[in-house]
Amino acid sequence: MKTKLTQIFLLLLCLILSTAVLSACKPGGDPANTDTDFGTSSESQSDSETEKPEEPTYIIKDGKTEYTIIRGADRRVSEERPYSNRIKEAFEKLGITVEYKEDMDGWDDTSDPETKEILIGHTNRPETQKVLDELRYNDYAVVEEGNKIVVTAHSFSGLNKAVNYFINKVMSNKVEENGKCTELEFKDSIVNNAKYGVDSVKIAGVELKNYRIVYPESTKVYFKDAAESWSEDIANKYGYVLEVVSDKKEATDYEILIGKTNRTDAASEYESHPLKSLLMGYRVLVKGKKIIINCGGAYSASASATEFMNKAFDKKEVTLDDGFLFEGTLMKEKAVPLTEGADIRIMSANILAEFASWNLENVTIPIPPRVEIFVANLLFYSPDAIGIQEATPLWIKYLKFYLADTPYKVFGEKRDDGGDNYSSLIYNAEKYDLEAEGFQQYSKHTSAVCRNMKWGIFKNKTTGVRFGLVSTHWDFGGEPNKVECRTTQVKEMAALVDKLYKQYDCTITTTGDYNCSESSSSYSLFMSINNMYDSKFAAKKRYNLFGSCHTLGLSNISAGSIDCVFATKEGAKVLGYMTVVGNGVVDLSDHNPVFADIAVKK
Repeated sequence: MKTKLTQIFLLLLCLILSTAVLSACKPGGDPANTDTDFGTSSESQSDSETEKPEEPTYIIKDGKTEYTIIRGADRRVSEERPYSNRIKEAFEKLGITVEYKEDMDGWDDTSDPETKEILIGHTNRPETQKVLDELRYNDYAVVEEGNKIVVTAHSFSGLNKAVNYFINKVMSNKVEENGKCTELEFKDSIVNNAKYGVDSVKIAGVELKNYRIVYPESTKVYFKDAAESWSEDIANKYGYVLEVVSDKKEATDYEILIGKTNRTDAASEYESHPLKSLLMGYRVLVKGKKIIINCGGAYSASASATEFMNKAFDKKEVTLDDGFLFEGTLMKEKAVPLTEGADIRIMSANILAEFASWNLENVTIPIPPRVEIFVANLLFYSPDAIGIQEATPLWIKYLKFYLADTPYKVFGEKRDDGGDNYSSLIYNAEKYDLEAEGFQQYSKHTSAVCRNMKWGIFKNKTTGVRFGLVSTHWDFGGEPNKVECRTTQVKEMAALVDKLYKQYDCTITTTGDYNCSESSSSYSLFMSINNMYDSKFAAKKRYNLFGSCHTLGLSNISAGSIDCVFATKEGAKVLGYMTVVGNGVVDLSDHNPVFADIAVKK
């Protein structure tokens, strides 16, 4: 019996010892909790001893490379090309010739998974998409996928970091002999996860990453870019890139609707708050599981994204329930009533033609965002009449749409010969009758569409008081022929003002982009040959001390002005003057609107 008990004891002891030995052979720690780079191994020691190690990947071997650098050929190509160019140049600095091309040479071009490629940015290769699917917006990756090395990110800032990493880290592994690179092994793959201000956003209980943004196909010129702005702003704050589609796509349960789409969920909102009632304003609301973004136009539709993110995405976990409403306005300036004693407010504004060749950046400048800014400020400051410059036919089209159902009317967009005139007029047609109008082209000029004078005589429907307004745009430049043209224009405008004053016996005002500073000879000549005030200097009250020019999109307003409001002196007084700043005008044009409050001749 004793022997049997001893045997049982020894058997149990062996079992306990063997269990302890087996436990000691297990790898330590939870791989899910380790902070490893993409591509590093989490195998146990025993596995690595039994499995054959992977062959190293050589980007360069024996002073040559079998890899081709691939860049995307879609709409992002022009913006992403500098990044792929940098990697190509890094190879060239090593003395390595590398093939460099777009991901699609033709419609029949297909991707070969066996071909060795370095994929930069957004390409059509499935390996790129596989990596992007695992990245949030500002993350980046430099990893190996099959025979591809993928260098990518959703954002340009992320792609810049990925390219820097490839050049500064991956290519630092080069081996050189006699000053020439002979070998470069691909090591140090990385997936870098950025930090985001928001971890979770739930819309009526549904995580925001499940949503897409929908814009109206019928008015995509207003809202497609805005939808993409919302997607980008959400991605920067939240990390997930939401798909942007038109309302031609079939509706889904989880959508962010921007603009008046065909979705019935938003119909009542647009009926109660139509577009023109929200100029430079916005309403963001949750209805059921849909988010509705209702704005006054293309500018507020885009700019409201930043306003919303700053206010609503203010903590790590955000919840927006059914009935949530966030509303506001981009019109931040204080209203400026008509200066006491003044009869009229006259405004001048060069609203900047959309043509790429007309601006320093040589890019087309869309009108839809800018017309909202202009009309909102027109209604906000309420001039009696305004002379506009660079009002192209497309500008006139958008102006007439936005000015419908307002007191204002635009006219004078055609010359007497039927051609276009870019210096036209807008006036308050509820308050004034247009008693007379006329047009005169300068005898010397470099542009038939710009170098004109359009004028109108306006009569107050209540008081019978009249005034005249001329809109013009003088030639620009210091070349002898330009100076000659401008000198002629100075004299001919002075003559027209004198003629109108004598004929209608009322205060005549002129507005324009005169393309010459207050210290120029053209300005001095004009002031010396007529009896007119420059409102900027004659005003009893100046509401600010700015000039009238800036770089589009920047607040670097000049001290001097080339946009002026002149007024005949006899019987008139200039009581107030202001350069319009704020309220989005920095994005309207490279000129600031200016206005003068004038007591006219009675």
